[in-house]
Parts: sequence; C-alpha cells; structure tokens
Amino acid sequence: MIRVPARSLFFYLTEAKTQLNGRSDVPLRIDKFLQVSRLVKRRANAKEVCDAGRVSVNGRPAKPGSEVKVGDLVNLTWGRKTTEVEVLAVPERSIPAAQAKTLYQVLREYGSTLSRQLPDELDGLD
Repeated sequence: MIRVPARSLFFYLTEAKTQLNGRSDVPLRIDKFLQVSRLVKRRANAKEVCDAGRVSVNGRPAKPGSEVKVGDLVNLTWGRKTTEVEVLAVPERSIPAAQAKTLYQVLREYGSTLSRQLPDELDGLD
C-alpha cells in the first residue's frame, strides 16, 4: 500500500514555483483576499458583502468562495463608496498591514462617506 503524504504533489510544485518566481499564481477565495488586502476589515464582513451582491470579479457577481487570481478586476461596494481594483498579487498567507496595499491597484473609486459637518450657524448649539 502506498502512503500519500499529508501535502499533495500540487502543494510541493506550487511551493517550488513560488520560490522560483517570488509569487504564486494560485487563486485565493475572494472573502479571504478582501480581508488580507485590508479592503474589508473582517472576513465575516467580506462574506456578508459577497452574499449581499456587493462584490463582483471581472464583472460577475462573486460568492464568498469565488476565486481571484493575478489580473482579475474586483469591484467592491461598501456603504456609499465603490472601489474598483486590479489584483496584483495573491498572498499565500497573511501579510503585514503595511504590505497589504501592494496586493492591488485602485483603478477607480467613487462615491464617499459623507462627513457630517454642522453648518456654521448651528455649530455652537447643544
């Protein structure tokens, strides 16, 4: 009987390719990508926005399990803000927050959260 190692041959080939190229082309779930890239704070929130139909990958609505790879266009609507990004890299594991913005390039961003400012005449009223 042949014993199969816990890690598959695919894993080892992918790991070797990553070491040679310095990056991986293995796809990643969209909910995990949104969390790792810090576009959404928590993975549970990323799952919710996917389920609500507020995330699309290459123009198609994305479920939380949809995969993204390098070159994909991701459109995210979060509140009143819509952000369109291109995936530049797919990490194999979590990365520091300082490096999160290297995973994507913002192509377009429109709408914004409105800052609530009181008019000057109401500023001093309690």
